[in-house]
Amino acid sequence: MCAGITAYRALLESNDKHRYWVVFPGGGGGVGNIAVQFAKARGFRPIVVDTGADKEKLSLANGAEVFIDFQKVDDPIAEVKRVADGIGAHGVVVTAPQAYQNVIDYISTRGGARIMCVGMRKSAAEE
Repeated sequence: MCAGITAYRALLESNDKHRYWVVFPGGGGGVGNIAVQFAKARGFRPIVVDTGADKEKLSLANGAEVFIDFQKVDDPIAEVKRVADGIGAHGVVVTAPQAYQNVIDYISTRGGARIMCVGMRKSAAEE
């Protein structure tokens, strides 16, 4: 329940608009799939970046418009840019702590893009 509310709130506060491309790195997991469902219901165009046939099937069934398997694609960031009008996404909802390294690259040069953080990275002391 808490994960769902967190994902929903991130999408609401993003102020993204209908038909905007939103990337969900690690979106094939529990929180990501909830967020994808909310995004689709709000009229966004969800792109999930994750790996595995099961996650792909679940993500697409839950409303992802595009699934990019980062282990099968040479350059997932370039693929996100290609899919998202050749520019990059309007927003990113980070649902997996491992995704922070590439998050800026997903939005590329699209002006006004937003990054919403749901999955928090461990502190250096915990790593």
